[in-house]
Amino acid sequence: MGELRGFTLLELMIVLALMALAAAMVAPAATRTLETWRDASTRKDVRGMLQSLPSKARDSGRKWYIGEGAGLPPDLLVLPDGIDLRTERPWTIHPDGRCESTTAALTIELRAYRIGIEGPYCRVSWLDD
Repeated sequence: MGELRGFTLLELMIVLALMALAAAMVAPAATRTLETWRDASTRKDVRGMLQSLPSKARDSGRKWYIGEGAGLPPDLLVLPDGIDLRTERPWTIHPDGRCESTTAALTIELRAYRIGIEGPYCRVSWLDD
């Protein structure tokens, strides 16, 4: 009858330690990747919200100003928690759906992105890309 052979406890502990070391090296990169994906998704959502504002202005038949002290209707532009939008100067959206150009800063959890809004068609573009 043959001799039974297996792994020693020391060999198993070494393998587990190496696996833990590899996981510790990969975890920060994976976290950064997930944050990048989440930011990209949030930026896409905010861009969609901004691009929908001209059609909301046409539907309401009113001129809107977006910026400091603009007094927007509360349901017009609802940004998720942790997201802040500040325009360089008030952004005007006319009742016919056209708008005036401006730039804005979008802050997502302490990371800032610059946005360009081009009139008259309210085209939203990222100036940081």
